[in-house]
Amino acid sequence: MQFLLFDVSATLVFLVGYAMVVTLLRRRALAVLAVSRAPRRTERAAAAREGPEASAPRKESPPQPCGREWPRLSHPR
Repeated sequence: MQFLLFDVSATLVFLVGYAMVVTLLRRRALAVLAVSRAPRRTERAAAAREGPEASAPRKESPPQPCGREWPRLSHPR
């Protein structure tokens, strides 16, 4: 009987702790999301001073071919 009481109480403590961690993580994620959505004044002012060319995304260079070739398995050594 004591083991059953201990088991049930330990399970309840675990579930309450788990629910608390999940709640805190959701609040933190929502806070980070709200902060990241609002652009900062300094970033907007800097982009306005630099002009539209500076804020345009840069084109990425094409991937470079690898300089090393793997040995062909069909050729004998």
